[in-house]
Formats: sequence, structure tokens, C-alpha cells
Amino acid sequence: MKNFAYDFDDAVWLGEAKYCFQYYCTHAAVILAGNQFLADHASAYSKNVHIIPTSVNLNRYKQIELKRGASFNVGWLGSSIGFAYFQPIEHQLLSFFEKHNDARLCIVADRFPTELKLLSKYIDFYPWRMDEDVYRINNFDVGLMPLFDNDIERGKCSFKMLQYMACEIPVIVSAVGMNVDVIKKEKEYGHFGSLAFSHEGWAEWLNYYYAMPKMSLRKIGATGRRVIADYYASEVIGKKISKLFTRYL
Repeated sequence: MKNFAYDFDDAVWLGEAKYCFQYYCTHAAVILAGNQFLADHASAYSKNVHIIPTSVNLNRYKQIELKRGASFNVGWLGSSIGFAYFQPIEHQLLSFFEKHNDARLCIVADRFPTELKLLSKYIDFYPWRMDEDVYRINNFDVGLMPLFDNDIERGKCSFKMLQYMACEIPVIVSAVGMNVDVIKKEKEYGHFGSLAFSHEGWAEWLNYYYAMPKMSLRKIGATGRRVIADYYASEVIGKKISKLFTRYL
């Protein structure tokens, strides 16, 4: 009897869990996949696959009214393993920061990114703390989510991007995987972020947002939060999961 659900939000079949992935997909009553790319792979083993994105708690991730300085803060929050994503675009980011003395790269992580030598003098580093991450995001003017273009990254579920959007921060993200699906919602809601299709795109979009008044950036960010509220909020995702469990378990 199939009496369990299988929920996954990474391309786990690409690693040592390949056979576990196949087993769970074959035997689960229902499969919850974090994005379309993941769902497509699970569908090879099951006809009962549903896309259930990673959710964001809007009671926690929200805009905080801060006394903001004059600097233009380009932000990134994550684990130090993600510093590798910056290396292919380091020269493009450098070209932006060299032109704008009031721009800073705010890194919130478990350690300083010593490998980003070209950018080091532009970096403001803040140790990651669970009770401070929302505050740190709210200090960003724009949030970044660079990724590599491969199947591992296509399996990711854009959580960093969703965190920024929930806090009403405009986003610049790699045109990879679920990032593209999220940005497509601009057709319904209006502009809230940008896709970088090339290395050069990062500097181009940073210059675009830098030229905007900060009030305009906040209006753009507010649109992103509406997208989260309608599609990715914990309450919305929780109801979807509840319906699936009631139906299949």
C-alpha cells in the first residue's frame, strides 16, 4: 500500500541518492516536487507528481522600516559554498563598483569571501545569524542570486530570490531554472526583478537599478511581495499540501 508522500526540492538523482530517488518516486502515493524541472524527472517514475514550491513565511520575511543611508547596497545572503557563483561574474561586478563610489556589496554569510579578491574592498561582510537575516535583507537595495547553468542549479527552488522578494527587495537573478518561472509572473503583476542572461547582464542591471530613486526601488520590491503572497506564502502552500494529503493519504 502506498501510504506516504515524497517531497523533494533538489536534483537528488544526480548524486548518491539516485536509487533512493527512484524507489521513493515509484512507491510514494503522491510526489511533491519543488519546481517544474524536478517534477519532469519524477514523472518518469510516477503519474502522480505535483509542483509544490518552497514556501516563505510572510510573517517573518517582510519589510522593516529602517533609517537607510545614502549608499547603494547590493546584497547577497547565503552559505559560503555559494561564493563560487560570483567568480564568473566578478569582473562584471567590479566594473559596476568601480564606477560608483557609493555602492557596496553586502555579503551575509558564515565567513568573509576571501576568494573574491577583486571585489574585497567593496564588500561589507555581516556574519549570518538567524535572528538578523531579515534585518540584513532589508538593508539591501537590490538582491542578487547568481547560479551556474547546469542541472544541479536547475533543481534549486529559488529560495534566496523568494526571501528577497518577501522583504520587498528588487532582484537580479541568473536566467536558470525556477528563477525564470518566477520572473515570468511579471506579465501578471508588473516589474519586480530582472534576469541576467549573460555575465555582462549583471553590470547592466545594476546600473539600471542604481539610476532609480530609492522610492522607485521600494515600489518595485512591493510588487515582488505580492507575488510571494499569492504563490509562495506558507499559507498558500500549506493549503495545497493539505488538499493533496487529504486526497491521497
